[in-house]
Amino acid sequence: MADIPPISSFDTSFLINLEVNYPIDLFPAVWEKMDEFFAAKKGYIIDLVSAEIEKKDDKVHEWISHRAGGIVKRLTDEELLKAQEILAKFPYWIDVQATLTSADPFVVANAFFSGATVVTHEAKVQIRENTRKIKIPNACEAFGVRSIHTNPGSSVFTEFFREQGWRF
Repeated sequence: MADIPPISSFDTSFLINLEVNYPIDLFPAVWEKMDEFFAAKKGYIIDLVSAEIEKKDDKVHEWISHRAGGIVKRLTDEELLKAQEILAKFPYWIDVQATLTSADPFVVANAFFSGATVVTHEAKVQIRENTRKIKIPNACEAFGVRSIHTNPGSSVFTEFFREQGWRF
């Protein structure tokens, strides 16, 4: 019997870049698989990711809004506290003065407690002292959270599709 892939928590970058690379109108099979995936409760997004997508991408926001009851999870108080711990470890990760919020540390905090795999279009970066270039895969690694992310020579979409056993 094959291993069942873990539940997945999606970052904003994955869904927006999925639509850029596999537009909903041109690649309906990809989005039908995503529909089935979410309907089977194999994945979700946190409420802050939903809010980011609403500000950044009308097509993906519309797609999510038709599924919102089933795929959007609210953060718990425990996860909010964990996000503070993550930001204490990486104090330069997000700009607290920015007008747009970043869901990134909250995605990692949620996955820490839920046991979900974070799926992100971001790639890991080399961390240096006081670096501001922290990415989700770096924080996932630091806090023992599994992630599927962009790697040199590899597409996060290909990795995610392979893990799900999807063929198009």
